[in-house]
Amino acid sequence: MRERTQEQAAGRYLSIKELQAYTSLGEGTARKIGAESGAVVRIGRRVLFDRQRIDDYMQARAGV
Repeated sequence: MRERTQEQAAGRYLSIKELQAYTSLGEGTARKIGAESGAVVRIGRRVLFDRQRIDDYMQARAGV
């Protein structure tokens, strides 16, 4: 499977690799944040993460 470039990753839904790059976190922590924030979206066997929910979760955790 081809990886998307940064310009292509500008959509709302991120793969785990894109989520790691977006948050600067490792895979385990990125998956944990995705699950805690309710951002997991499953389409068939593919797992994506909703960028908006990740942003909302991170802002709430930061107290912003």
